[in-house]
Parts: sequence; structure tokens; C-alpha cells
Amino acid sequence: MIAKFNITDKDLIAQQKNAIKNTKFHRKSRIMQLVISFLGIVLMLIIINATIPSIIFCLFLYFILTPFIWWSYEYLYIRRYKRDILRHNKNKIGSFILNLPEEKLVKES
Repeated sequence: MIAKFNITDKDLIAQQKNAIKNTKFHRKSRIMQLVISFLGIVLMLIIINATIPSIIFCLFLYFILTPFIWWSYEYLYIRRYKRDILRHNKNKIGSFILNLPEEKLVKES
């Protein structure tokens, strides 16, 4: 059996979006991004010697902005990936032929 297919940069971006949504690595990275931003806000509040009402307001604002921070991870990661895709993944884009004989597997690109 011979399979012929063409992989474009859009296919690689779709694969990367799927990986961002489904892999443990990206889930942990997103959680780390949330923790680091939270610690940054707390550190900033400690440095400026904020009062209790302003601390509560800032933490409330942080929890409202948490979905934006969660979404920004995917957006920024895909943006960086798009910029680097043509430079680093030239061997993954193009026409491919997958030959599946009974003896062995042969891939040509």
C-alpha cells in the first residue's frame, strides 16, 4: 500500500494546538504561569506596602483575569511557534510518500 500526503504549516500549527490542549507538559506550564503571575502580584503588593482593602481588590482582579492569563499561554505559544515554524521545521513540511510493503516500512520525503 502506498499513501501520499502533503503536510503544510497549518497542519503543524493544528497539531501544536492539539498538543497544548492535551499534554501534561502544557497543562503544567499553564499552571506555572498562573502561579508565577500570582506570586508576582503578591510580591508587588508587599513591596509597595499595600493596605488590606487594596490587597483584596488586587487579588479579586487577579481571579477575574485568570481566564485571560490561561488563554494567553496558548496564543503566545502558537504565535512563537508560527514565527519559528518555517525556520526549524522545513523537513516536516511538504509532500510525503509512505510505502507499506509486507516486509518493511519505507518513508520518502
